[in-house]
Amino acid sequence: MNHKKTFLLFASITLALIAETAIAGPGGFWSSGSSGSLSFSYSSRDRGGDASLSVVINLFLYGALPFFVLSILCFRRDKKKRKKETDAVLSQLSAIDSKYEWEQLREYFKGFIDETYQDWQAMDTRALALKMTHGYFRSQERKYLSGWKSKGLTNICDVEKIHYILPYSAHLQPRREPLNAVTFTISVYASIKDYLVNHSTGEIIRGNQNTQNQSSYWTFKLENGVWKIAEIVYKSEDIKLIKIRKAGS
Repeated sequence: MNHKKTFLLFASITLALIAETAIAGPGGFWSSGSSGSLSFSYSSRDRGGDASLSVVINLFLYGALPFFVLSILCFRRDKKKRKKETDAVLSQLSAIDSKYEWEQLREYFKGFIDETYQDWQAMDTRALALKMTHGYFRSQERKYLSGWKSKGLTNICDVEKIHYILPYSAHLQPRREPLNAVTFTISVYASIKDYLVNHSTGEIIRGNQNTQNQSSYWTFKLENGVWKIAEIVYKSEDIKLIKIRKAGS
């Protein structure tokens, strides 16, 4: 059994034990606190409370604690592996042209992302089509842009500050020319105003005008040496394209 399967099995057992303990007694662990805070009685008359506390401590020491330690170790291992793969891909690209060195790419992507948000807000489909892969642009147009345009809606995307852009993962398809074979995911953390508004009435349909700090993951494909957006997600576990590329290698 590989490390990932072992981790998932261990996690399932741990969570099952915690769930079973939480519903084992009347009111679970929260019945003694009316305000919703967790409290225990150490009175000799309340042996049930002592038993519950003992169970929680044992679960933490023998279940939750190893679970969290294993989670951290797996995360660090995966991060180290991703960094090694990304460095190898960028090394091959920078050997072709220095513009693919990370320091220059970071500035390029910063401007690229800011422009993309502006084009999205303006619903400039012509500009967006040039920035995205054909398949991704069509999916976004069908899912969002066409409907919003027909309903008179605008997605306000005001990027106040991009705090950082970091490499997340990269893949080079074997036996293909590098400038047409790279899939590259970056992690972006920015302060953004993001809401949907009816531009005729000014009514906010979704979201609000508050600035929010937002993490996102942008996946690009290199097509004839030009970066094209192939996927944007907001949680690392939702990244699909680059995982598919790696699984197929």
